[in-house]
Amino acid sequence: IASLGFGSADVLLLISQATFNLLNSSENSKVVAARQSFEDLGVRLFPVPWTTPPKMIYKGESRTRRIQWQGPVDFIRLHGFALTDYNAVVYVDGDVQVHGDFIPMFRCAAAGHFLVTSGGVGDPLNCGFFAIKPDIRLFHAAVHLLQNSNYSEFFGWGLSGFVPAKGEFPGSDAGQGFLHSFFFKIDHPVIRASW
Repeated sequence: IASLGFGSADVLLLISQATFNLLNSSENSKVVAARQSFEDLGVRLFPVPWTTPPKMIYKGESRTRRIQWQGPVDFIRLHGFALTDYNAVVYVDGDVQVHGDFIPMFRCAAAGHFLVTSGGVGDPLNCGFFAIKPDIRLFHAAVHLLQNSNYSEFFGWGLSGFVPAKGEFPGSDAGQGFLHSFFFKIDHPVIRASW
């Protein structure tokens, strides 16, 4: 959800350009119904050029992984950082419920505050919700970090560690761990170099 100004907002669904093209060219009855449902709900399909940044070093190769890597699902949300036509962006995953008014979240984000929720037990944050003031420099810094540092199952993103978690946590090698390092490990030299 992106705010154009207090009192108005757009509901955007970030999707890959390839998926957008498929949705717009298919005459399959289920695809046509899905397009109509989005339109009826006032949801604007917003195509983005990538789901993981080009030339990203880490590709989900973990010795301990037993589930599919969530990188493409998680890193697509970084495009919200670049929505500079809006004064604030509130990103909400489909499995997250927000109770109450969005206006305070938009106001905090528009004032330059990064809002995020905590994760489960042992998880420093949940990237399924965040609010941010879009800034192209922030977007480029995040992409730069992903293109110039790796993930280690022992030391996290850019060797910045996992604290307050005691080690890897769900999503530590994808969006949750990345956003935690990017925003809350700013004093680490590898992270700071991306800013």
